[in-house]
Amino acid sequence: MAQTVVPTASELVAPPRGGRPGVLLDRDGVLVAEGQVRGPLVPLPGVAEALRVLNHVGLPCAVVTNQPIIARGELTVDDVAELHAQLNAALEAQAPGAAVSLFLVCPHHPNADRRELRVDCACRKPRPGLLFAAARRLDLDLSRTIVVGDRLSDLHAGELAGCRTVLVRSSETAAPPIQSGLAWSPSAVRVDETWPSLSAWVRRTWPT
Repeated sequence: MAQTVVPTASELVAPPRGGRPGVLLDRDGVLVAEGQVRGPLVPLPGVAEALRVLNHVGLPCAVVTNQPIIARGELTVDDVAELHAQLNAALEAQAPGAAVSLFLVCPHHPNADRRELRVDCACRKPRPGLLFAAARRLDLDLSRTIVVGDRLSDLHAGELAGCRTVLVRSSETAAPPIQSGLAWSPSAVRVDETWPSLSAWVRRTWPT
C-alpha cells in the first residue's frame, strides 16, 4: 500500500545524482478536481488509465502536494493518508495496474492555525523539497523525471529540482502565486509542455 509521508528535514535536500526516471504529480487539479480536499477523492476522467500506462512503461508515479488543510487543523496527516488510500483503490478499480507509488505531503503554511506547522519550510512548493524527498525514496534521477502540475508553482519547483515540466490546465492555473517565502516570478517559470489534462498528455506521449 502506498505511504503518505511528511518528509524529514534530511530528505529535503538535493539527492545524489543517478537513479531512474519517474513522474511527480500534483494532486488537486491533476489527479482529482479542485475542491475535493475533504474527500472523497474522485479521479478525473482518464486519470486511472493514464497512470496505468505510466506504470506499464516503467515510470514510478509519486504525488507531491501542498496540503494547507492540515495546517488549518481541519484534517490530520492520518486523515489525508486515508483519503489517499481510497484514491489508490479507486484508481485500481477503474484501471487495474494504475497506482501512485508514494504520496509526499507538505502540511505547513506561513499563516497556519496550528502553531507547530507555522514555519518557513523547505517542502512547500514552489520550493523543491518534496521533489528531492521523492527522488530519495524512489531512487529517481531528477534530470530524467517529469513534474506535472496545474499551477506555475508546481512547475517552478520542478525547474528548481532540474526536472522537465508539464502544465495541465485547471480552474487554479491562473491563480495567484502560492505563498512560500521564496521570491520568484511566475512569468519567468519554464513550461516545457502544456496540455488540457494528464490523460491527454499521456495518450499523446505513450500511445497504446
